[in-house]
Amino acid sequence: MSLIQTLASGKDQTLQGPLRVELPASLLHPEPDGAVAGMLAQAAFIAPDLGPLPSPYADAVERAARKHDLWVDLSCALPSADALEASTRPPVGMDSRAEMLPPKLLKRTVRLRLVGNADQFLTDSARHLLASFAAGMDGRCIIDATLRSEQRHLAEKLIELCASFQQAVDLHLRAAEPEAAFSLRAARTQLDACARTQKVTVTMPDGGALRHGAALDELAPWNILNECARAAFVSHPGLCPFPFVMVRATQQGAFGACPQAAGPQLFRGAQAFSSDMARSLRAALLAGSTPHACQGCTLLPKVSAALAEQSPATAGGGPKRSTSIEV
Repeated sequence: MSLIQTLASGKDQTLQGPLRVELPASLLHPEPDGAVAGMLAQAAFIAPDLGPLPSPYADAVERAARKHDLWVDLSCALPSADALEASTRPPVGMDSRAEMLPPKLLKRTVRLRLVGNADQFLTDSARHLLASFAAGMDGRCIIDATLRSEQRHLAEKLIELCASFQQAVDLHLRAAEPEAAFSLRAARTQLDACARTQKVTVTMPDGGALRHGAALDELAPWNILNECARAAFVSHPGLCPFPFVMVRATQQGAFGACPQAAGPQLFRGAQAFSSDMARSLRAALLAGSTPHACQGCTLLPKVSAALAEQSPATAGGGPKRSTSIEV
């Protein structure tokens, strides 16, 4: 409610903590320090980056999420080829999925983003692991694949891969270099036709989306929260949402108000989100000013483009599924 009041009045009326805290998962192991724990106690979502699977920090993420009653927006990299192969042949009595991600963590995860190169995802061992993850969670699994220019032909295969799972799996395409971005942009019509046929939602490198996958559960509590925040910013195009909804903690101990390392920094402490520094930043943005750290930003145009599109909670024609915070 304070977010809506802030945007409607043009004055910062934020009374509580951030909606979302982004951080390396290592900051939660063995326990988060006081400043990080204070931020988590005020948040609704935690967005940790586990790094490559299997991760030594997965159990710590689950403990923090359970302790502070948080929904998890999880990002991790695909395992190495050897680890992937080993996961398909676990010892008798062991669950390969549990070896990579604890089932209790998967149950709290509303979005699982698996990052890797395009060809990594198209192996049988990766397919097996993806299927086990998707089946073990109530939220949405996303394949975040990077393509080189000579791999453009793999985009359709990745779409078909997403369509092969019983649960809804989305695809996020990234370009390894400008030539790959140009190639994917030129193939947008072809990719859109493929995504429509396969009923898969695809996010393009420019931030635009081909929304043909299953719609998301409008009544899921995390989705209601996400949609309220999203709707508040749809009517304020050009206003950066990040300082109003999130705090990012870094491995070096800094706090920031943007997913990007070069973005505005905040005072480090449990009250970072409501500190004078954070309020001054939000006030400047509401007044139409561009803070020095935000000049030359390449992220906001993509966010604005995504906000301008149809809401992911209502897009799509298949059965409705749950989602995670996107703002």
